[in-house]
Amino acid sequence: MGSSYRVDKSEIHGRGVFAIRQILRGERIGVIRGKIIPVFRLGRGPQYVIELDGGHLVPIENPRGLWLMNHKCEPNAVLVLKPGSVDVVARRKIPVGGEITCDYRPSYYEGRLRCRCGAANCAGWI
Repeated sequence: MGSSYRVDKSEIHGRGVFAIRQILRGERIGVIRGKIIPVFRLGRGPQYVIELDGGHLVPIENPRGLWLMNHKCEPNAVLVLKPGSVDVVARRKIPVGGEITCDYRPSYYEGRLRCRCGAANCAGWI
């Protein structure tokens, strides 16, 4: 089975990830890979990372694709953390053209970044 998503302009923020076919609840959409490192080894400049716990990060090695998922307070996908990778799994059915989103919280921003998700139960901050 080929890729189930594409990157395009998002109404939430910048670019986002969109389903190119119907994705079923519980289906693995894809995987984000990286090497687990301690926070103090993080380099300078913009980096995309997923925080595993208070002291370790997975810097994203495949810089195109799923890492562009936008945050939504009512996400349709969940991140499943594994050693060295993160699976992206559908929480519910995602229609063709639907934006694939995940909940960033808790996050590096610790409530300092304004949320733009537009969900009915939006927390207002990430």
